[in-house]
Amino acid sequence: MNLRRIKHTLLRLSTEEKVIGLGALAVFAGSLMPWYRTVAAFDSRTTEFGAFSGDLGVVGFVVFLLTLLALLTLLGEHLGIRLPRFGYQREQILFFLMGQGAFLVLLTMAVYLRRSLEFTQAELRFGIFTAFAGAFFAAFAAFALLSKLKERQTQAFFGLTPQATPEPTPSLLDANSMSGGEEEMPPPALLEDDDSASFESSLPSETSSQGDYFKRSAGV
Repeated sequence: MNLRRIKHTLLRLSTEEKVIGLGALAVFAGSLMPWYRTVAAFDSRTTEFGAFSGDLGVVGFVVFLLTLLALLTLLGEHLGIRLPRFGYQREQILFFLMGQGAFLVLLTMAVYLRRSLEFTQAELRFGIFTAFAGAFFAAFAAFALLSKLKERQTQAFFGLTPQATPEPTPSLLDANSMSGGEEEMPPPALLEDDDSASFESSLPSETSSQGDYFKRSAGV
């Protein structure tokens, strides 16, 4: 696949789809960072846990897998990759995958906070916050896509089509008010020419008066 096709694929995405893609990348980046750190009381040993380490590493792997499936679902139809949908819409699948990912990351944060009471010092690391923020905003964008899908389905069911609001036509009064309320007048030279032309047209021509004289003299 060349870079031009990838660029065109990214340009065809809507704003919500771009947010989902960025959220998925944030989850991937957060999975590579530490999620939790503890300091033991008896020997002051520091231990860090990532997304795939510790007894909650399975949860991190599931979150990573859900995010990967969401990214494939998002870009699959643009890249020619066909994935089974099992009778569900694309927006519904995206909302389910990213929503489940955000819920699992939040659940992991709650478990780690509960365990922090057993150690002298324990804290959540930056990676788990990055993963949760990416999954949350991606799920929110997927919900926006799902809302738009429901709106289109409702309009199609009732036979409604969105109509664009016509732009108002500026009237003469609006044009005068926009120009400062002053009506444009033609230049004085044009007025003089018009007056002289109307005056000349009202006078009988010399040729017509001579013709009438000869007719009267001939007795016609």
